[in-house]
Order: sequence, then structure tokens, then C-alpha cells
Amino acid sequence: MHEEFTSIVNLKNFSELELIRRNAITSLEDFVGIWTVSGQNGPMMPDDPTTRITGTEVYEWLDGGRFMTYRWNRSFGKEKHSGLAVFGFDDQRRELFAQFYDNFGFTRRYTVTVFDGGMHLEGSGERATIAIDQNVMNIFWQSMKEGQVTGILCELEGQRTQ
Repeated sequence: MHEEFTSIVNLKNFSELELIRRNAITSLEDFVGIWTVSGQNGPMMPDDPTTRITGTEVYEWLDGGRFMTYRWNRSFGKEKHSGLAVFGFDDQRRELFAQFYDNFGFTRRYTVTVFDGGMHLEGSGERATIAIDQNVMNIFWQSMKEGQVTGILCELEGQRTQ
């Protein structure tokens, strides 16, 4: 009798968790597409803070729809910044996350909070707000130290091309 009850409770908890996971992941749908971005570095960048940035960003679902990938290729001055991120749902913490990897050798994990028309990414040393209004994306990255904003890293605007 106890085993039967435990199985029902575990199934119920799994179903609730699956619903939470599915709702969280599908909240990222507005980002899916190919975006052409441009903007400039902020004062916290080691290069000239007014250096223009251009590039492409691609958000797409992995098969199965449980993860979304994000790839970026940007140029600023003579530098290139490219990378890959995976957005997913952390069952233990019951929250969205993004794990980033880039050509400079950095790997960073962010907590993701989706709001109507965008998302916030919060990491230990950086945070971003990415807002979408139909086919326009505004991206704002800031540096942080000990939970406090220390400056602007970059500001970009994107146009959805697909």
C-alpha cells in the first residue's frame, strides 16, 4: 500500500515539474530566429569604449524542444567575439539557466528570468537585459562585482532577419 502511494506522489510531482519546465522553456520562443546586431562597447571594455560592434546572433531549439541554443559572431575593431550558449531548465533549482562558452576561453553560467517582451541574465560578474519588440531586439550588458553594477559592457540593437 505504501509503495502504491509513493508511486502516485512521485508521478504527480514529476507531472508538476514537467509542466513548470515546459512553461519555462517555451517562454523563450520569442527569441528564436536569426538576428543582425550592431552597437558599441561600453566604458568597462578594455578596448576603446566607443568601438562599433556588428554581428549575427542565432537562437534555435534543439530537437525535442527541451533546450535552446544561442550562437553569436561579432566583430569589434580588429577583434572577433564568438560563442555558444545553451538555455535550459535546472530541475533542482526550478529555474531557467544559460551556460555560455566563447572564443576567449570564458565559460559562464547565468540565471535567466523571462519577462513580457524579454529576459534578464544574471551571473556572478555580468548581467544582461535583452528586450524584444516584434522584430527588434535591444541588448544591454553590464559588469558586476559583489552584486553591484560596476559599468556598461556593451549596448546592441538587433533586427530579426529570419
